[in-house]
Amino acid sequence: MIPKLISLFVKTDRPDKRRAQIGILAGIANVLCNLFLFVLKLSVGLISGSVAVAADAFNNLSDSAASLVTVVGFHLGSKPPDRKHPFGYGRLEYVAGVVISVFILIVAFEFIKSSVEQIFSPEPIAFNWIMLITLLIAIAIKLLMWRMNSQFAKAIGGSSTLSATAFDSLSDVATTTVALLSIALSPFLSFPIDGVLGIFISLFVFVGGIKVLLDTINPLLGQPPSPKMVEELKTRVLSYDHIVGIHDIIIHNYGPSRTIATLHAEVPANHDVIFAHETIDRAEREIAREMGITVVIHLDPIVTDDNRLNAVRTQVSNCLTSLSPDYSMHDFRMLDGKEQINLLFDVLLPYEEPRSEQEIEQDIIKALQKEDPRFFPIITFDRSFVG
Repeated sequence: MIPKLISLFVKTDRPDKRRAQIGILAGIANVLCNLFLFVLKLSVGLISGSVAVAADAFNNLSDSAASLVTVVGFHLGSKPPDRKHPFGYGRLEYVAGVVISVFILIVAFEFIKSSVEQIFSPEPIAFNWIMLITLLIAIAIKLLMWRMNSQFAKAIGGSSTLSATAFDSLSDVATTTVALLSIALSPFLSFPIDGVLGIFISLFVFVGGIKVLLDTINPLLGQPPSPKMVEELKTRVLSYDHIVGIHDIIIHNYGPSRTIATLHAEVPANHDVIFAHETIDRAEREIAREMGITVVIHLDPIVTDDNRLNAVRTQVSNCLTSLSPDYSMHDFRMLDGKEQINLLFDVLLPYEEPRSEQEIEQDIIKALQKEDPRFFPIITFDRSFVG
């Protein structure tokens, strides 16, 4: 059903526009479904005199508001860059996901509160076939919405906003199921089963809401890119002639459709600079076209034809490996003197490293000066920006 809806309403092949149109389509579908449930429950509540069903109708009305946030988020997120926001508005999609997550947490909190009140001050639940059928219809529609949002999210390669909306639909299924069980079992039980079940379900919704909130906040805070993207970027850059190594990869996410990557590409120092620059330019253009990300590559010349320097570089690398297999080195340079040999290099440390940089530096200096007392390391420490 979802592929047919997409083919019917989405009329563009541009990835960014297509993503926005699918997201807006999903938001409109959610608004319509929630408005239908609002009208249905409010009508049944007023006819049957059930305050609970009428109150639940306004929960669906708030879900409609959350779905409007989805529409606005995808619409504004697709706006092109301008003077005020040169990186575009793509992160507004994540903001929309945060808003929906907050809606989920509010519903969970209110449900916890009403469940506790029902345990300590139980009120009799009158069995009513109309209410029962209404809740069954609501569960069926919310299950359909959960599947629909999951498929919409899959169609655009993943979306924290639509994933949050899908979980919101699933949490509504859980809360409505509690109401359904309460109505069905109330004639046979004397204790407040709806309050007890409500506590368990509301905790499930609350924990799930926290997870969804973290999933939507993480891209805003800045999280590492997927290992698949990093490996593909490395493979593509290293496929160009005369690029012998890469380091200092940084990948910025300004929304699902805008990614900017910077890195240092190592090129033999004796290579023709003009040709190396042409290679870097071509790599930037082709990778941007093939991967859909903006790439800025810094040309980093390294000496590869000096046997003395290569031998010392190997000594330093082996020394670092002996201290920890997690240490790696780049940007190695050497100023070779008779009484002192300056070694300048960067050491990449893992985030889990328990020791301070000063302690590690002293260990490296001691290990290298055992190899040659003239070694004088000048070390810069850094950590990976790609996880």
